[in-house]
Amino acid sequence: MSFRTYGVGRLRLRPQRRKIVLLLGFYVLAYLVFLGERPLLRFDEARYAEIPREMIESGDWVVPRLNGVRYFEKPVLGYWLTALCLRVFGENNFALRLVPALCAGGTAWTVLWTASLGGAGISSLGVASAAVLLSSPLFFALGTLNLLDMPLTLFLTLCFAFFFAAYQSGRKSGRVRFLALLGGAAGGAFLVKGFLGLVLPALGILPFLAWEHKLTSWVPRLWIPILTACLTALPWSLLIHWREPDFWNYFVWEEHWRRFVSEEAQHASPTWYFIPILLVGFFPWSLLLPAALNGLKYAFRDNPLLRLSLCAFALPFLFFSFSSGKLSTYILPCFPPLAILTAAGLLRALEAGEDRYFGKAVRGMIPVCVSAAAGLALVQVPGASFAPYLPEEAWKWVLGSASLLFWAGLTWRAGKTRIPIRKILLVAACPLLAMILYQVAIPAAVEKEISPEEFLRAQKDRVRQGEKLYAEKYLFHAVCWVYKRSDVILFDDPGELDYGLGYEDARDRMVSLKEFISIAREGGEGKLLTLFTRKRIYLEVKDLLPPPVYEARDGGFVVSRYGSVPETTSRRSEAGF
Repeated sequence: MSFRTYGVGRLRLRPQRRKIVLLLGFYVLAYLVFLGERPLLRFDEARYAEIPREMIESGDWVVPRLNGVRYFEKPVLGYWLTALCLRVFGENNFALRLVPALCAGGTAWTVLWTASLGGAGISSLGVASAAVLLSSPLFFALGTLNLLDMPLTLFLTLCFAFFFAAYQSGRKSGRVRFLALLGGAAGGAFLVKGFLGLVLPALGILPFLAWEHKLTSWVPRLWIPILTACLTALPWSLLIHWREPDFWNYFVWEEHWRRFVSEEAQHASPTWYFIPILLVGFFPWSLLLPAALNGLKYAFRDNPLLRLSLCAFALPFLFFSFSSGKLSTYILPCFPPLAILTAAGLLRALEAGEDRYFGKAVRGMIPVCVSAAAGLALVQVPGASFAPYLPEEAWKWVLGSASLLFWAGLTWRAGKTRIPIRKILLVAACPLLAMILYQVAIPAAVEKEISPEEFLRAQKDRVRQGEKLYAEKYLFHAVCWVYKRSDVILFDDPGELDYGLGYEDARDRMVSLKEFISIAREGGEGKLLTLFTRKRIYLEVKDLLPPPVYEARDGGFVVSRYGSVPETTSRRSEAGF
């Protein structure tokens, strides 16, 4: 099937290669080169760093543990992949974020390949779809953070890609091969985040088959992916049941049923919650959606790829919208099919000469970018009431303003060129400098508020071997990771370790506020203990505690030591309040 049927032309060989090289360069610069520059986010990234570290340290690759406590919120494949990177590249931030970054690149390549099926070589639709995806802010952010959403998205995108390849295949052997791969990808998605890996592919594929009036002919073939999905997921599923019989009870009830159905679900939010997340996370393409919709008006009739993409986007989006618990990261799997829809609509509209919506959006972005660049410069004027950067960080805001002007210049150029694919690639290139600066030019004051990593490293020499470490629920992950400890005691609130702390062998990992006050007041040689808290929490309990022998603060984080120290060490408070 030719992609001219899809309303998009094919690229000539040399321009095709050039655009692929530029796309690859964009990915490497934005996603890989500066991957380890930012400190870890205080709990999310540190959590998914510490679990793989403890797997390596303990040699237990079956039961996930956090701070030495059973942690049953997710299966193991994401942890295994991160642990592999830690073994190869060492325990550093680059290694921690490499898995999501590579998965982001794999997802973009899968989109490119899927959108190019049906013709010889890579199509303009494939290149445009990958460019739209890689330049979307939410996709970029989650592709450079140590979270599990991007690996899940890669496996789910592979599910739809392999299904479409099977659907397009004219040979029985091809259909069987791709359906088997579909099942393997679904099994991989299950091992990353559980039953979502099975539900979301079904939500996209079955409605598509109903739309195509092929349910009765295709459903009997689905035993192939079901079998390979089971073969992929079953070994670890049986091992964890053998080692921890209560795993599936907790995982199914707490992590699936309560999160998606219960009125008491974590992160409960209204039905419309994901709409603003989508509009912001898909910027600037969300401004171009009217232009894309204009091009898609008549495209679904002769294009099965777009029909599948619509099902793969809309049904999971509605599923997440009507679930009880919501986080902004949940809708990431909706972005690859949305990128295909957006690229196809824009190409079709621009090739037909219907560029009025595109032109309006482009003209509207230019003054916004210029105004933002000017605003960033103005707030740094001496005497301004709000200056995000310190005087010694002038290079950061200067480059920030330059990145916005670069964005405006490329947007202007996109409006001038007449070649549809070039218009789309220029818009995709607009945020490149901003993406790079996001990783290297965050204000130091902001870093100190959102990440305790550098602060904890600065205190590392003061933490003695065998000293008891206490931390609140939002900081213990980072304390474990920085100090390579899996015996940190939680202070006052168990947080996400509530379930694991219920086991007999973990009950010494938690103390109440009253118990901690009593321990801190005992003092005595050899009873040094250190408390890590956020400043807000510390100020609430400070008056209930004895004077610390050492105290330090940096941004929003506090470290306090209680007990007695050798006579050679003075009692002091460094960076008091």
